[in-house]
Amino acid sequence: MEVLRLAGPPGVGKSTTAWALATMLVADGAASGYVAIDQLGMCYPAPDDDPDRWALKERALAAIAHEFRRAGAHRLVVSGVAWPDDPPPSIKGVAVQSLWLDASEETRRRRLWNRGSSEEQLLRLLSAGTAESARVNPVWERLATAWSL
Repeated sequence: MEVLRLAGPPGVGKSTTAWALATMLVADGAASGYVAIDQLGMCYPAPDDDPDRWALKERALAAIAHEFRRAGAHRLVVSGVAWPDDPPPSIKGVAVQSLWLDASEETRRRRLWNRGSSEEQLLRLLSAGTAESARVNPVWERLATAWSL
């Protein structure tokens, strides 16, 4: 099984790009699936030793990838945030290609504004996203997503 992992800060187009790729794979007849990793971390309260639920998401994704493979999927497209300081996570027995998506702050502002974020939320998301992309582990392969969505 092959996994394509699209990560990056809010507003870079992770979900949109991943869903488009997954849809194209299905249209081409490829046995494939799509997972939004952010949904895999919705555990409240957060574990004391994993307050941002990074480890929980990665364990859940590994289990899901193996289940998709067992069900016959050859490809899995994954979208969602990842911890930028670390190299891309791996999944034992699965080939994972990871891309860190980048977009300018102006592009991310426009995309996030269209989601109805308040100005305060928008500024927080933009600031955090810019900081994450500035410190992303150099092992991540980066891809600019400057097109309009």
